Amino acid sequence: MRNPIENRKDLSITQLPKAIAKEFSSEIAQEAEEFMAQVNRSLKSLPPTLEDNPDEWSYFNQKLQHLQNCDLALMANLKLTLRDGLIMFEKYEDQVTKLGNQELVEALENIPKILRNYYQKITSQYKND
Repeated sequence: MRNPIENRKDLSITQLPKAIAKEFSSEIAQEAEEFMAQVNRSLKSLPPTLEDNPDEWSYFNQKLQHLQNCDLALMANLKLTLRDGLIMFEKYEDQVTKLGNQELVEALENIPKILRNYYQKITSQYKND
C-alpha cells in the first residue's frame, strides 16, 4: 500500500506524523525489530571469547556491521532531508509558508520513504540468513 502523502498533489505537513507512524508500525518495521532482537539474543549466547568460536563471533560481527551501515545511511538521509527543509527557510525566510510551502513539504515527505528504505535494508540481511 502506498503512503497517502505520495498520492497527493495538494501536500500537507499535517499528514507527515501519521505517515511516519505508519512506517514505524509497518510489517517491514516489525521484521527489522525482530532482526535487531535476534542480534541482541545472539550476543547473549556468544562464547566468552573470540578464540572459543571465531566463526560465531565473525557472524555476529557481520550482523553488527550491517546494522551500523543501515544506521549510518539512515542518519545521512535524514540529515539531507532536513537540510533541504532548512534551505527553504533560508531561501524564503518569513515567507516560507507562502512561497516555499510545497518545496518544504516535498522535502519532509521523504522521511517516511527513508524509514521504509532503512527497514528494508535491515531486513535484507535478515531474509538472507
